[in-house]
Amino acid sequence: AFVALTSIEKKKKDGNGEKAEDDTLQGTVNAIKDDYVTYAQFRLWNIFLVIHAAMYDAFATVDGEGEGRTEDDDMRIEKSEWMNCYANVQECGFLGLKQVTNDEEANSVFDSMDVDNGGMVLLNEWCRYLSGAEVEADTAMGKLLS
Repeated sequence: AFVALTSIEKKKKDGNGEKAEDDTLQGTVNAIKDDYVTYAQFRLWNIFLVIHAAMYDAFATVDGEGEGRTEDDDMRIEKSEWMNCYANVQECGFLGLKQVTNDEEANSVFDSMDVDNGGMVLLNEWCRYLSGAEVEADTAMGKLLS
């Protein structure tokens, strides 16, 4: 659910580049009856999967203030968890985490991640922030995510 598959989907088009007819399969947002995955699309999807798995791994390290998934995890990061654990994810391979080196930056990054101002960071907010930092910095990972 966190991978934007719109960049790898195939839609029926009319001569103007518009969707020719509403051929969307029931129960899906935009899959159509003749959708198929090419080798290039499958390769790209796997890249997205690996990147988002790494994002989840970093998220799980902070959530519950433990190593990975534990009974203390609630799939959201509260500010206290972030402040206690941000140093544990600095070397996870994401620019948006590597640049957090002190409490002031950690506070600022938390506020940037918490888009809905709910006082906690959900996994989708976490992934959007990390993806955005990579794209904005034009890193190799960012080029794949853009």
